[in-house]
Amino acid sequence: LSRHLLRMSTRYMGTQTRTDVSHLVRQQEALLQHLAGPDIELQFELTAGLMSVDLDAQDLTQVLTSLTVTARDALPLGGAIKITTTAQRHDAEAGARGDHPRPLVLAVTARGYGIRPVSSATCEDVTARCGGLLTTVIEPNVSWTLMAMLPGLSSDLESLTRSA
Repeated sequence: LSRHLLRMSTRYMGTQTRTDVSHLVRQQEALLQHLAGPDIELQFELTAGLMSVDLDAQDLTQVLTSLTVTARDALPLGGAIKITTTAQRHDAEAGARGDHPRPLVLAVTARGYGIRPVSSATCEDVTARCGGLLTTVIEPNVSWTLMAMLPGLSSDLESLTRSA
């Protein structure tokens, strides 16, 4: 754990490779449970086969751990953290033109009594460094969701890599 956190705290210049986002989340499950703590139930809703060519696995892990710690801090009385991976739907015309890849969404939702949104500046910085955008959805006194929209694999690239 110490080595992992130390590597994340330094400016790491990783290599961008094809990364299965949901698989990476599963690999980090023990670390995430440790970060969440004993009073928080960790839940997963992962879409299989979400690929990205623009993210380094280390950068993605840093986004994931930062989102999890921020969600934990929003639950002073305990509760549940749900981690979800999906591909964002996009405009059919843009997809037909091949303009933009479908963004990947890594969402971390905190639910519990006494929930209080906390600063997410670190999450914003880490997500931006990965070429993504962080959004927040708040349901007062119910839940707080941080969604990192990250570069995904375009449908054209998907079809090329499947046929190779």
